[in-house]
Amino acid sequence: MRFSLISEDLVNKALQVYLDKGQWSKAADQYKKLIKLHPENITLRLRMAEVCFKGGYKKEALEQYQKVADYYISIDDLSKAVTILRTMLNMDSTVSNIRIKLAELYAKLGDTENMWSQYMTAFKYLEEKKLLNQSVTVLKEMARVTTKDPKLMIQLVEMFMTRNLRPQAMGQYLTIAEFYLQEKNFEEAIKYYKEVLNLDADNREAQIGLEVLGQLSGAKSSPVSPVNEKLTGEIVSSGQGKTPKPPGQEFPRLDMDEILAKLFSPRIMTEDDLQSHYNLGILYQEMALLDAAIEEFACAAVDPGLQNKCYQRLSMCFAKKGMLRQAQKYRQMGVNPNMSQPLQESPYNS
Repeated sequence: MRFSLISEDLVNKALQVYLDKGQWSKAADQYKKLIKLHPENITLRLRMAEVCFKGGYKKEALEQYQKVADYYISIDDLSKAVTILRTMLNMDSTVSNIRIKLAELYAKLGDTENMWSQYMTAFKYLEEKKLLNQSVTVLKEMARVTTKDPKLMIQLVEMFMTRNLRPQAMGQYLTIAEFYLQEKNFEEAIKYYKEVLNLDADNREAQIGLEVLGQLSGAKSSPVSPVNEKLTGEIVSSGQGKTPKPPGQEFPRLDMDEILAKLFSPRIMTEDDLQSHYNLGILYQEMALLDAAIEEFACAAVDPGLQNKCYQRLSMCFAKKGMLRQAQKYRQMGVNPNMSQPLQESPYNS
C-alpha cells in the first residue's frame, strides 16, 4: 500500500513536469498510469483525452472521451453525455457512430429537432461514401425512434420507397396509422391503412384496422377482403344486408365529433356502441396499444353479453404489461360467471 502511494506521488510529479513543458505524449503516459490505479476516475480520463488531443493523438483522445460518455449514459446523466459526444464531433465530424449515438440521446431527451439533424447528417455521409448497408441501418433506427411526428414519419416512408424498401415503408405507414389511432383521428388512420394495402393487399394488420374503423364509422370496408374471424379473434361483422356503396365511397368522410360523441359521451350506450368499444379494444390489442385496449374493454364490459370476453382480454393485456395481479384477477373473472359484473372502478385497481 505504501509503495502504491509513493508511486502515485511520483507519477503526479512527473505528470506536472511534462504538462509544464508541453510534452503531451509523456504526460499521456503518466495519465495512463494514474487511470490504471483509479479506473473509475472520470476526471483523469477527461484530462488524458485533452492531453492526447493537444499532442495530435486523436484516436486515443476519442477512446477516452467515449469511455466518459459511456459512463454518463450508464448513470443516466444524458445531458453530460451529449456534451462529451459533441466535443468528440468537434474533433472528428466524420465519425457517423458518434452522430448516431448522439441522435439516440436526443431522442431520449425528447429533442426531436436535434435527433433528426444528427441522424440525417450521418445518413447523408454514409450515402456519399456508398456505405449503403450502414445508411439503411440508420434509416431503420430513425424509424424505430420516430413515432410521434407524422411529418417525419412520412419523410421516412419516401426515403424507404426511393430505395425500394417496401416492408420498411409499410411499417412506417402502420406506425403513422397507430399514431392517429391514439389521437382518435380515425380519418387519418384509415388513410394510412389504405396506403399499406396499396403496397400489400393481404396485410393482416391493415385489414383489421379498416374492418374495425369501418364499423365505427358506420361504413362497410368493401375494398378490403373481409377479415376472417379466425384472424381477428371475435370482431363481429357489420353492415350485412346493406346496399353496397358505389366504388370509391366505401369510406365516406367521417364526422369526427359524431364518432367521438358516440364512443365517449356519458350517455347510456346501446349494444352496438358497446360492441364498437369491444371491437376497437381488439384493434388496439393487435397493435400492442395495451393501455388504449384496456380502456375500451373496460367500457365494453358494461354489456353482460361481452363481460366474460372483456375480462379475458383484460387479463391478456395486463399479462403483457407485466401486471400479473390484475391479469390473475381478470382471468378468474373471465372463467367464473359468478365473478362477472360491470366494472365499478378503474381496471388498474387490483
